[in-house]
Amino acid sequence: FGGDAYLKGIIQMMAAAEAGRGLVYLSFGDHKLTLQLEETFRLFVASSRTVGEVWKALEEFRPHPEAKGPSGAGQELRRFLLSRFRGSRDDRDHRASTP
Repeated sequence: FGGDAYLKGIIQMMAAAEAGRGLVYLSFGDHKLTLQLEETFRLFVASSRTVGEVWKALEEFRPHPEAKGPSGAGQELRRFLLSRFRGSRDDRDHRASTP
């Protein structure tokens, strides 16, 4: 189907969460993608991120113009999301209230 498999996985996670459903994601043998999506999912859960917070991050993400193809942009998106959501919810709330 083309496109970015990592981004598609994130969108499917968000849709399943909104619907209150479980998700079985088939990466068709792409073990690296499976591990990356699991890592991202665990981070979202551990830091109690909402679908709205993830959506907002996706809207704010801008790939570097030199990212090569969908997989290059996907890796850049992964780094962006992991960096953005690594802090705990308490850390984020503190930053939001600090002038």
